[in-house]
Amino acid sequence: MRHVYFIGENLGLLRNLEAIFLVDSWNIIYITSQKPIKNKSENYLHIETSKDKRFIEELLRKSELLESINGLVIFGSDHEMREVSISNCPIWIKKKLLPTKNEIGFSILDSKVGLARILMELNIKSPRQYIFDSMIDIEMLEISKELPWLMKGDSGGGGSKVLDINNIDLEVPSQKNIGFPFVLQEKILGEEIYVEAFYWEGILTGYIYNKDVRNISTYGPSYSRSVADPGNLDFRNSLVTLGKNLEISGLVNCTFILESNSNEHYLVEFDPRPNVWHHLAKYLEFDLPQLFEIGKYNVVQTPARFAQVFSLDRYINFLERNLEIKNILRLLRIIFSNSIYVLEFPNDSILYKFKFVAIKFARISCFNLMKNLFRKMPRSFQDLIKRRGYTLSLSQFILRN
Repeated sequence: MRHVYFIGENLGLLRNLEAIFLVDSWNIIYITSQKPIKNKSENYLHIETSKDKRFIEELLRKSELLESINGLVIFGSDHEMREVSISNCPIWIKKKLLPTKNEIGFSILDSKVGLARILMELNIKSPRQYIFDSMIDIEMLEISKELPWLMKGDSGGGGSKVLDINNIDLEVPSQKNIGFPFVLQEKILGEEIYVEAFYWEGILTGYIYNKDVRNISTYGPSYSRSVADPGNLDFRNSLVTLGKNLEISGLVNCTFILESNSNEHYLVEFDPRPNVWHHLAKYLEFDLPQLFEIGKYNVVQTPARFAQVFSLDRYINFLERNLEIKNILRLLRIIFSNSIYVLEFPNDSILYKFKFVAIKFARISCFNLMKNLFRKMPRSFQDLIKRRGYTLSLSQFILRN
């Protein structure tokens, strides 16, 4: 029996991965500060936290627990991995916990600056990019100021620190709280391609290639994509090179731009952590045990079939911001269609999809009602509730439970 450890506070994402590991050869163990599911409490190792003691800080103090970990480790967020990578804990602990097993790999965890340096060092095909550590770098570096660029803050997901700019301006880093250091990346025109990759001991063992990607917001999470057969396999060289040099074991989500004129893939994001789409491997007929065990012939697995995939959960978030007739009609098409694969319900009926949508909308409505009532309360009462953290707890309870 092999062990996989799900570490982190983002249990929604981690539970989504159970589909990959719910086979006889794996035992799933959660290490988290969150409350366990009743029927799985024996598989939960609870880490007590407080306002003064963060989850990762407390975890790294559990020397006996850390020594007992023996298996594949998967974190629920970039931020948690970065906390481990920049901590002063021994190197052997970092190698045991983190998906990248050497110091070069540690530098890219939740760091766009670290990734940019590695891509340039390894000559990975990617857009031109420059790293700025201070205002002096902007003033001294001579680059074309009229090209379309993407300004990327060092850390932060969901497009929260990515800015489209057509002119390099000294004041831009202060916008969106990007700050220093940041990466200036040439914006290549073409199709956005997402790839979910699987690695074991530095070797690429499988990937899911996605196109026709639709996002909730610009550079934000996607709600729709099509699992496709890539026409050009040049992107695999980048995945293989990075896996070998960073000694990766685990799950990686990548973003490429398929450049319009050359039809070549340019790597723009490489995050060694899972996302909600990785569990599609189970339903696309992957040999799941072999994803994390090097086979005799080392065959890289790819989907046995292709499909259009929607996340109902994310689409409803998109619909809340874009409440139009055409989008509502698309929601009905998703619910009634048998040809569209719904991420949350791969084998369930229309009735279950309707139930999911109704509950989701009810929670959003309840949350918005509570938010409006809260805003009408006296300011002193609002400040008291915020200081005690009740607003965050209530939001999580309504929207996630």
